[in-house]
Amino acid sequence: MPEKQTEVQQAVAIIAGGLSKRFGRPKARALLEGREFIDWALTLARRLSSRVFIVHTEVDDFADKSVPGVPDKVPRCGPMGGVYTALLWAGTPAVATLPCDTPLLSERVYDALREHWQGDRPVVARSHKGLEPLIGLWPTRLHIELKKHIEQGQYSLYRFLQQIQAVQVDVPTLVPEYNPYWFWNVNVPEDLQILENHRKNSPRNC
Repeated sequence: MPEKQTEVQQAVAIIAGGLSKRFGRPKARALLEGREFIDWALTLARRLSSRVFIVHTEVDDFADKSVPGVPDKVPRCGPMGGVYTALLWAGTPAVATLPCDTPLLSERVYDALREHWQGDRPVVARSHKGLEPLIGLWPTRLHIELKKHIEQGQYSLYRFLQQIQAVQVDVPTLVPEYNPYWFWNVNVPEDLQILENHRKNSPRNC
């Protein structure tokens, strides 16, 4: 087994390729405390790497943001296409994937992922809800394996991670002061309302 490495040469890909059908409008442009979700994601991404880009659909190329936008190479096949695009485009040995619809996601999660990086397999977060396939650190050379699965019509990112025995990091156990809202992803308008109420009522505004 390769020696554990905590210094990782990585890019960060914000995955903003969803169609937001349940939300009713593009989630990446939804507002929390006056800031678009995509801007929350950009703030975190820039803390993780100087090389940041956004994987997007044909709906919005995020040209108003100061980072490159990369069209999803396999649109409408779910998160698998977004991750595949990220691995192809990163230009670094590793790429951290960051969903655009979890605005309170913490840098401490990615610190924990890097602590378990070995270079040969993805390292993916587990929250109190279970595996979080889009919150991970990936060897970019895995785009070859991802392409094979896509060509075979296998679009389940969760199943792919299980098959290649991805390293799963139990964030609630390993990260002090764990906050469940780090992993609160917004799928429907009610999810956003709950998140807004949490921010208003939390004494630490966390």
